Amino acid sequence: MSATYDILRIIRRAVRHNVAAASCEDVLYWIIWAFAAYRIFLFINDGRFRVYMIAGALVGALVYYMLVGRFVVPFAGRILRKIKENIIKVLKNIINSYRMKLISKKNETNGIRGGHIEKKQNRPEK
Repeated sequence: MSATYDILRIIRRAVRHNVAAASCEDVLYWIIWAFAAYRIFLFINDGRFRVYMIAGALVGALVYYMLVGRFVVPFAGRILRKIKENIIKVLKNIINSYRMKLISKKNETNGIRGGHIEKKQNRPEK
């Protein structure tokens, strides 16, 4: 459970979320994990609710957070942010080069639609 929540935390560090979006993600996360926990309890204990299983899940989540989550989330968040920044730079370069081509193409055609100015040809009169 903690590892999947860390995925949400990493995504939130890389891509900014407003409060409403983060709240919706949290609610969806807890609904999915409540259903999964119910299925696990149903499978393992024939549907009997055991306090030690809840305590074990909570202690496991805490241990995971203390040993792994505190270090993985900031590190992975920085990596994803760098990847996102590099992708944005590449896209901006592509867009800017395309704009430059359009501007140079416009200058070549003197800004007239159709691409060129046709000159009147002098026809010899008969």
